[in-house]
Amino acid sequence: MKKVKNPAIVVDGSLPEGTPVPVDAIVPFYVTFKDPVSGEWDDRLQTELSVGEFFDLQEKVKQPPGTSQPSPRDFFVTYLRLARAGYKQILVLVVPESKSQTYASAIDGAKLLHDVEEYKDVEVCVFETGTTASGTEYLVEVAIEAREAGKSLEEIAAELTHQSSKIELFLALDTIMYIESSGRVSDLIDHQLPEVWKRRLRVIASRTVRRLGHSPKLALSFAGGEEKRIAVWFDF
Repeated sequence: MKKVKNPAIVVDGSLPEGTPVPVDAIVPFYVTFKDPVSGEWDDRLQTELSVGEFFDLQEKVKQPPGTSQPSPRDFFVTYLRLARAGYKQILVLVVPESKSQTYASAIDGAKLLHDVEEYKDVEVCVFETGTTASGTEYLVEVAIEAREAGKSLEEIAAELTHQSSKIELFLALDTIMYIESSGRVSDLIDHQLPEVWKRRLRVIASRTVRRLGHSPKLALSFAGGEEKRIAVWFDF
């Protein structure tokens, strides 16, 4: 049996498969969308869709695809596999609770594990990263380095808290079409306007920019799981 080094390090789908960081497990998100042929709702694990396929869906379906959190059972199955492999501690890095129910699923998954008599003493620490994507990758690297240095689970969590407070993640996106509909960032259009007018303005803006041959750029700055500033500009 492979010799384990506690804690096992688990991360949600904000660290995609193939990322060159040696975590012990990834619990992926789900992609939800209406099938363009049947019109029925479908759920796929994000690992079942390539980035190209995801963007193709955005072009083909009327309602933009979204994501949903892993279930408590998804986390439980991962914890159980690690516990059976000999891990006595599990550190789980997830996106902020304010942005997703992933945190609650990770907690509930730990409760399911502790319902199994054999593994009720396995310690599970669920840590909110306050970030996504590359910010998560950095924190995973911090956790791995701290584990290799022989730090305890409590010391690793403390180091992650310190480092996450310094992360500021900037995003630059090429289209404004899907941002507000995702529900994950602040409104880009005045809250006082009726929803129908908001939709029309987004469509008009996107079509106008496309016809001009220039893409709008949207910059978001995240820190501590919240947007700090938003700016939109055009390249002419």
